[in-house]
Amino acid sequence: MKRTFISKTDLAVAYFPYVNEHSARHKLMGIIDSDAKLMESLSQSGYIRTSRQFSPKQVDIIFDHLGNPYKGS
Repeated sequence: MKRTFISKTDLAVAYFPYVNEHSARHKLMGIIDSDAKLMESLSQSGYIRTSRQFSPKQVDIIFDHLGNPYKGS
């Protein structure tokens, strides 16, 4: 299966399914912005805060820091 880019909103909704899309994205970006190690790792992968999507590598980095929201607990 080929991995593709994922929108910030789609990933945020996966982490916060019980809030609206705007709030979910705001919450996820707040977590990312406040985690220095996560931001450093994302920056090293070419992350630009204003982009609308995460690359597959960036998604892996986020999963390593926050867990995979698509897997059951």
